[in-house]
Amino acid sequence: MEVPGDPTLRSSRQANSCLTPLWRVGLMMGLFMLTGNLGTATEREVGEPAPATMLSPRKQRAVVPPPPSAVSRKLVSSGIAGLPMNRRLRRLGPCSGACEVNWYAGRLWIRPEYLAWDMKGFALPALLTTGSATTDPSVAGQLDQPDTVTLFGGGSLAGRLRSGGRLNAGFWCTPRQFQGFELNYFGVQGYDTSYQVDSDEFAVLARPFQNATNSQADAQLIAYPNLLDDDAVVRVDVELAGTDIFFRKAMVWTPSVRIDFLSGYRYGRLRDEVHINSSSTSLDAASGEPVDTMVDQQDHFRMVNNFHGGEVGLLGRWWHGCWSCQILAKVAVGGVQSRYAIRGNTTISEQIDGVPVPTDYEGGLLALPTNMGSDTLYDTSVLSEFGIRLEYQLGTNMRIALGYTLLGWTNVMRVSSLIDTEINPTQIPPGSLVGVAAPAAPSLHRTGFWAQGLNASWEYQF
Repeated sequence: MEVPGDPTLRSSRQANSCLTPLWRVGLMMGLFMLTGNLGTATEREVGEPAPATMLSPRKQRAVVPPPPSAVSRKLVSSGIAGLPMNRRLRRLGPCSGACEVNWYAGRLWIRPEYLAWDMKGFALPALLTTGSATTDPSVAGQLDQPDTVTLFGGGSLAGRLRSGGRLNAGFWCTPRQFQGFELNYFGVQGYDTSYQVDSDEFAVLARPFQNATNSQADAQLIAYPNLLDDDAVVRVDVELAGTDIFFRKAMVWTPSVRIDFLSGYRYGRLRDEVHINSSSTSLDAASGEPVDTMVDQQDHFRMVNNFHGGEVGLLGRWWHGCWSCQILAKVAVGGVQSRYAIRGNTTISEQIDGVPVPTDYEGGLLALPTNMGSDTLYDTSVLSEFGIRLEYQLGTNMRIALGYTLLGWTNVMRVSSLIDTEINPTQIPPGSLVGVAAPAAPSLHRTGFWAQGLNASWEYQF
């Protein structure tokens, strides 16, 4: 309580009035330094008292510093303990023991992944058969014969895991990591299968088909004892690939949960190919060709689906100590371009004066002039993705994870719709078509496609 007229108190009040503007200026400068250079303000250990401020004795007595435990809890919960604020994620670390308290808040990240996926297969007709050498060569290898065994085809190609890879890279717009851009690319080598067989393994080899002129089972011989000799190869190749680029922004952000909204562009590619190559060498003129004449036939069927569309989705992450769980859901709506090609070729090499003279013809066995060609078709399509990943933090800028991905794609075309085994054998080279035009142009239909499997990843922040 002041006493009017007391010169001591008046001189003290005058001194404080002179210091007050300086205190205000110092406070403003301190706030400016704190907001402009948070790194300097946070280099002290958690709980370390702040340095003394040049205040009057009266003001110093009025300052009551908070207890160190309260400061520690505040710094840890805000994610700034031990590192400058601009290198930390403030929302991470629900408690002082959480690994994510020390997660490095970089601007770039990269995440390579190993994929072990399965995908929806497709049905193939019987493409290679064998039979008994005692069966008459005119019917050997035909599907209606009791001793005929299918060597390749006659079922669905599915049920096997295939290896692939995915690369994720991203850029945060600010060190706070509220919003950024992400780019993904993946590829899975599907049913890359090659089946080769020769007359040393099976004395009878044939390529079966349905004769359109009499609606009866038929077959073209490749090998038969003392009549024909050689081999056949069937290759099936399926490839799945895709990429997307999107913008992501945090919608929900708490010390243990983050949910991002995603929007961007997506591309997908599905390629199916079936290649059949058969070679035969005449051992007897009864085969229909002069002795030592070589006949090489090739049928090639190819279908490629390309998807382009806009994509939206949600990505959520939950933290608990060093562990975290991420769930991803995306859907893209756009158009699919389906382009197919059917090609066939036959080369007949006759021996003239001991020298083979080849002659090329258009058409093989299942790819003939009546169905050969290419075309492109368009339709709307939806490509969706769901994924879940369990992550473990190894350091301040490194994670490993194991996850699962399910991919769905509507309105695609598969190569199986191109293969028609009902043919008119009169147009098999070197013949020309007589009667019904078969096989006709392909009757195409669309179907759904899926791929699923496990992922193992490693993430690094820069």
